[in-house]
Amino acid sequence: MKNLFKTLKTVSLLILAVSFMGCDDDEAVLPQLTAGFTHTINVSTGTVTFINTSVNASMYEWDFGDESTSALINTVNVYENGTYLVVLRASNVAGASDIFSDEITINVAEVEETCDAETAGSLAAADFNLTFMSDPTDSITSDGAGFSWIDNPDFENAVNTSCKVGQIDRTSAAQYANNQLNLDAKLDFSSNSGFKLKVWSPTASTAVLLKLEDQTNSGLFKEVSATTSADSAGDWEELTFDFDGTDSNKFDKIVLFFELGTSTEQTYYIDDLMLYGEGN
Repeated sequence: MKNLFKTLKTVSLLILAVSFMGCDDDEAVLPQLTAGFTHTINVSTGTVTFINTSVNASMYEWDFGDESTSALINTVNVYENGTYLVVLRASNVAGASDIFSDEITINVAEVEETCDAETAGSLAAADFNLTFMSDPTDSITSDGAGFSWIDNPDFENAVNTSCKVGQIDRTSAAQYANNQLNLDAKLDFSSNSGFKLKVWSPTASTAVLLKLEDQTNSGLFKEVSATTSADSAGDWEELTFDFDGTDSNKFDKIVLFFELGTSTEQTYYIDDLMLYGEGN
């Protein structure tokens, strides 16, 4: 009896071994195929670089969502601004395939605006035009209102796109704070009607006074005032000082006041102080 059980055990093991050996190879599990990608965007050009992260794939079909395609492993596409659905279908020779998609948004950064170079200016009485193409600090006298030659802090506007302007720092200690400029000859108002000046003030309704003097006789003068508009705070504005009818050959000095007769402490910017009239 003991030998019979031993024989049956041996036969069972043989049958089990044969059954394993007889498994069909077609039922073997193949490696899983997975499609995938990552991307980087150049915001200046709209160029997108795609990095393929698919596993166990050998063939690729890219649909960039803008009617363009590719069969490369890693690829690049240039987009216009907008949102796109990018689809990658990855497959292999065994017939397995997988799809991965991702939505991308392109917003190409706008080119930054740039200031405009200064036009040539003149400090001569005949064709006076202070454009700040060069530093005029040595020609300007400051009396309670410091002057400096600086980059235009607000050139992205319709009134004054110049790169360089003048900065006036008015102190509160001097009610008559001003800046002065002596000319080489007397002003002629037979062909000139007055002056124009571009002004930037942090406050609305800023009072600006332009005074003409005789360098040898300060008692001989002519003044014209102007005021920035009520909605001009923090914006460039061009003011006009009408000297039409003023006697010629009397004045050879320009004096500029901001908020005359007050204790205002403020910073202002100026540009393009120029004669205007026929031909200007």
